[in-house]
Amino acid sequence: MPLTVAIGQLNPAAGDLVGNVRKICSFITTAREGGADVIIFPNLAITGSGGEDLVNRQGFLEEELSLFEEVRVASEGVSVILGSERMGVLISEGNVQAHDFFDCIINIGGVRVGVLRGESPLEEVCSYEQSLGVDLIANLVAHPFRVGERGRVMDRLAEVAMKCGVVVVYVNMVGGEGEIVFDGGSSVTDPKGVVEFEAPRFVEGVFIHTIGSKISFPQPLNEFDEVYQALLIATRDYLQKNGFTKAVLGLSGGIDSSLTGVLCADAIGADNVTGVFMPSQITSDESREDALLLAENLGIEFREIPITT
Repeated sequence: MPLTVAIGQLNPAAGDLVGNVRKICSFITTAREGGADVIIFPNLAITGSGGEDLVNRQGFLEEELSLFEEVRVASEGVSVILGSERMGVLISEGNVQAHDFFDCIINIGGVRVGVLRGESPLEEVCSYEQSLGVDLIANLVAHPFRVGERGRVMDRLAEVAMKCGVVVVYVNMVGGEGEIVFDGGSSVTDPKGVVEFEAPRFVEGVFIHTIGSKISFPQPLNEFDEVYQALLIATRDYLQKNGFTKAVLGLSGGIDSSLTGVLCADAIGADNVTGVFMPSQITSDESREDALLLAENLGIEFREIPITT
């Protein structure tokens, strides 16, 4: 029977271990209900990117083990693969395995799955694959978004799949964390280097795919669209992960403040954005007209506070 894989394209919050595990358990439920044999999460799924310093905190190990137990309990009926800051973790039939690099093997329905965290040199990956005899590599990453780099990432995955002669399931984090953005775009590449599945970029969710089947892919993003989506998710996550529900910004009628207004309205909804126009004695009528028109077009609140002395 072909293996059905769920990709848990997760948007964790740095340091929110409890919240991240709650979301992981919810994704596991979705995978099980969708008929998946295994769900694979990105690297740093529990700590989130930027939560690495937690490893040195007193009591972290005990807390992490307790959270692994929650994941184990939730995993009934479906295998789970995820990466923490210190290790790769496999859960199958209630049994937990934790390993450091690639010697992390799980047999799921007769398919030998090896776990690779991060992007190791191709020669090293092939050496491990050949020595362990896996059928599928689960590549768990937290790969930051860079403009125009999507092609390089996909070429590397195709090269690994062809050189090793295995299926490669690439699972990337999604979301914004400080100045870093993760674009998701998780994928499945067959042993011939052909992509048979791609998850949407910049979208969190559970995406289920049966190995060997071909489906239609999301439309590729052009450079303008990918940059805008990166800015959008970075803005939304900065606000939401820091507990902000509303945004106030200055409107001048110029390009910079207009783009900021559009991003905020798209990120958290126009009802949650207030634009403030602050004219002085040298402000032109055209600036006010442009700022007001932008606010009306976006549907955001407009306030005018003169700063004339």
